[in-house]
Parts: sequence; C-alpha cells; structure tokens
Amino acid sequence: MIIPFSSVILASQSIARKALLESVGLKVITHPTYVDESHSFDNYKEAVREIALRKLFSYVEGRDNLSFPVIAADTMISIHSQILGKPIDKDDARRQLAILSGNRHSVCSGYAVYLPFLGRIYSGFDETFVNILPLTKQQIEEYLDTGEYVGAAASYRIQEKGRAIISSVDGDITTVVGLPMMKISAILTEPENLTYQEYPPHGEN
Repeated sequence: MIIPFSSVILASQSIARKALLESVGLKVITHPTYVDESHSFDNYKEAVREIALRKLFSYVEGRDNLSFPVIAADTMISIHSQILGKPIDKDDARRQLAILSGNRHSVCSGYAVYLPFLGRIYSGFDETFVNILPLTKQQIEEYLDTGEYVGAAASYRIQEKGRAIISSVDGDITTVVGLPMMKISAILTEPENLTYQEYPPHGEN
C-alpha cells in the first residue's frame, strides 16, 4: 500500500489516532476540534459518522488552499443497548468495567476525510466486536490502578495494558483504537470508486 501524501491533518488531539496514521508513514499535523457531540440519532452508528463530520467541518470551514487531507473521527461503545462514554471518575470507570466483564460489546468508529485537491468529503463508520474476559474485582482494581481509564471510552485502551483484559476481537482492531485504518487507507489510496460528497457544494465559493 502506497499512500500518495507525505502529511495529513488530524482534526483531533488523540494520541492513539495520531499513532495509527504515523504507523503507515504519514507525518501528522494535529488540530483539536471542539464541537457539540449531542445527537438525535436512534442509531449510534449514524451518530459517530455525523459527529466525525462536525469535527471535520469545524476545521475545514473558512480555510482555503488546504494542501493535505483532513481526517476526523468519533468512537462510541455499545453494550446491551447502552452507550458507554468516557468515565466521569474512577467509580464510573469501575462501573463500566463491571458491565463489560465477561461480555461482548460493539465499538463503532465514525470517520470523515476531506481530500482538498479533489474537493470531496468521504464519510462512514466501521464496527468491531470485542469480547472481554470475566474479571474479578481485584483484576478490575488492578486495571484501574494503571490510570488508563482516564479519557478512554468504556474505560479501557486496547492498544495499551487494556489488551490483557480482552479475550478476542472480531473485526478491525484499529476501529477499537479509534480510527478504522482499512477504511481510511482505501480513501487515501483509491478514492475514485468510493461514495463522496462535494465540498464546497456546487454554487459555493
């Protein structure tokens, strides 16, 4: 796989997403975005796509002459029809890990990519299923003591010590990390046959 760019702009401050892009040889320019992440979608899969688009537009709107692709993403975790976000505190993280213990959950990452030289935005989502080992209270406390739960959706990080509490992953592990690289790589290398929306829309400068 050869990506025909030396650099991309990541509309996020996520260290994990930045590392994924760097792993395929890209120089990554990060730019945090702050958007309203509330939504009215019944389907969380559409919600992550919509929020990723909001993050993308937050960066690209008003910026002319962009030279590099711009990438944004959002991730949600669902179990038993319940969405698990970032824990409020250690007690909340403990509660989330207890819910995940011994169960299978869905991780869905939405993405939005702007290719300025084509004037196109590509967006979508990818879903991966993760099975968590049955955890004792002691194992939960030991994982909490690592501090990895801070800022992590559903209170674990699969790319770090959180891998030890996982029994299996069904799908693209990079989706769980927060950026579905199979989808992103396809957009960056072979965008011609993929569905897109024009940006700016026809009639706008």
